[in-house]
Amino acid sequence: MKSPQIGSVLIPLYASVLFLTCCSSSIDVDAEQAALLQTDRDFNQASLDYGAAEAVHMYLADGAIMLSGGGEPITGKETIYQLMAAGAGNVLVWIPRRAEVSRNGELGWTWGTYEVRAPGAKNGPALSSGNYVNIWRKQEDGTWKVIVDIGSVKPPPKD
Repeated sequence: MKSPQIGSVLIPLYASVLFLTCCSSSIDVDAEQAALLQTDRDFNQASLDYGAAEAVHMYLADGAIMLSGGGEPITGKETIYQLMAAGAGNVLVWIPRRAEVSRNGELGWTWGTYEVRAPGAKNGPALSSGNYVNIWRKQEDGTWKVIVDIGSVKPPPKD
């Protein structure tokens, strides 16, 4: 019986260790989730401070997609920006409720509730409201950008 050569045992072992140390993620998922939730809060604050269109321009990735109200998907940050800028000046405000991040820290999502209010009415009654989910991708510079924005409108309350 032939005994295995040391190289034939050590090479796969070294390759496995190298793969695990170089390619596995050592991110703190809890910290990334907290950072992503704060990023969504900052996105909301930018909407209040500068308007929804400007906030979209700041926080959406170039190829972002918006899905809302059962209409056709809107593709591209610039197209979404133009749509928001052409709006009636309504105030868009949301409350991020939760964030999750993938184990490798490259993708995440947030969800919460939103309201659309009349122009200038940051604290006024809602014209419409609903839930949203944003899917985020971490960029090369370490910032998070929305790649998919999904909104669902709540039906109006019954009188």
